[in-house]
Amino acid sequence: MAGGTGPATIGSMASFLVETYIRQGDRDGFAAAVVGLRSALESANGPNGPVRYVRSYLVPSDEMGVHVVESDTAEAVKQLAKLAGIEVERIVSAVGVDPDGTRR
Repeated sequence: MAGGTGPATIGSMASFLVETYIRQGDRDGFAAAVVGLRSALESANGPNGPVRYVRSYLVPSDEMGVHVVESDTAEAVKQLAKLAGIEVERIVSAVGVDPDGTRR
């Protein structure tokens, strides 16, 4: 399920987008997925573990949810999503750019 040519690093970790299908922009279901992701993160590796949850976005008009996660590998992100019970469409590496132009 990993995509892209390789992870883009942020400090010592890479940034990944976890894309999910959200039927008819189901806000409650998406919120439950975020709670599940946070719970899985705590049980999987504690607050300073190898995977860090950053943020989630719901795009109701596209029936899509995106979770931004930092980790050393896409496989660790895939395992986290599995623990959270999230059905993943794909996992891709991402590069962020801050307003000042700094790449992350």
